[in-house]
Amino acid sequence: MYAFDKQARCFLAVLEVTRGGAFTYQTKDEFRKRVHATTGWYPEETDPHWKSIATDGRSECTGIALRWKLVEKINEPWKGKFPRLGWLKVTDVIPDNEAADYGNPDPRRVTTQQSRIVRETAQIRYLKRLHNHSCQLCGMRLSLPKGSAYSEGHHLRPLGKPHNGPDIPSNILILCPNCHALCDFGAVRINAKRLRRHRGHAVGDVYVRYHNSEIVSRVRRTI
Repeated sequence: MYAFDKQARCFLAVLEVTRGGAFTYQTKDEFRKRVHATTGWYPEETDPHWKSIATDGRSECTGIALRWKLVEKINEPWKGKFPRLGWLKVTDVIPDNEAADYGNPDPRRVTTQQSRIVRETAQIRYLKRLHNHSCQLCGMRLSLPKGSAYSEGHHLRPLGKPHNGPDIPSNILILCPNCHALCDFGAVRINAKRLRRHRGHAVGDVYVRYHNSEIVSRVRRTI
């Protein structure tokens, strides 16, 4: 995984995912407990993502939390694609019913910890299976223990205000975490002709154009 500076438009660090996993929850209190069980960190209501956590208190939702450490500081400018600096994988997954508080016995290391909230919907879960968790932009597939894999769903026209995008397959791409972060930050323009497609998933050109014009162009105008 990479750390990306959207202002400077460059990669700052290579990160190794050391702990992580998916879990189910119905309330925000359950979400907080599951994140702590997975990463050892408690999300707070002051977190900027707190209000966007999907929950209605009745339906079962899926959440994902990751913990990582710094592998190497870098300074690689964004050149339209990810630098191939190496392949890292999740080395352990904590069951969602076990609390963990991992220390760092080696003072020469710098360890960072963070939880990234990823919105999961029934449409995204279906498309992940359809694409076998392979990224539609770069083709990467992250393999996890016990034969499972990890990918993320990205709405080209984001859900909620101010974009009010729909949660439909034509507005969704299945991406690896790196490509998902770049799309979220408006750092990559999508070429619809180069997407890795599946005949059961038609990506809407109108949503690709929205991403390029409203997400990418807007970010570039503000930098």
